This record gives sequence, structure tokens and C-alpha cells, in this order.
Amino acid sequence: LPIWAIKGTKISAEVTEALSGYSLPILESRITQRVSYPSTAAGGTTVIDVEPGGEAAREVQALANEIKQLLR
Repeated sequence: LPIWAIKGTKISAEVTEALSGYSLPILESRITQRVSYPSTAAGGTTVIDVEPGGEAAREVQALANEIKQLLR
């Protein structure tokens, strides 16, 4: 499972701990809360389209790559 995180909080660690009791894979990638996600979605684009080298795009690409590895 991917973990959504809020930068500067412990919620990511708490969610990871709560999920560890289930027999589900917990992904290493973290998607942090960013203004760019809803603003790009509202415009019909993605963070990868708008700022391909930005942190948000790197987070999404890391998550996609991790999922691809699990599916192989």
C-alpha cells in the first residue's frame, strides 16, 4: 500500500505501523500532501506534465516504479 504523508507530521509512521499488522505489502514510496496535486487535477493535467523535474513528479514516478516492480 502506498502511504500518503503530511510533511512535518508523524502520521506516515503511524499509518505504516497500523498497516504492518496486515499481510499487505507496504511500499517505501511516500506521496506528500502538496498544493500541486489538486491544482493540476483541476486543470486536467498532472504534476508530471506541469513540472516533470519537480519533487511531486519524482514522488509519483517513484511510486509508479515501485508498483511496477511488485507486478513483475
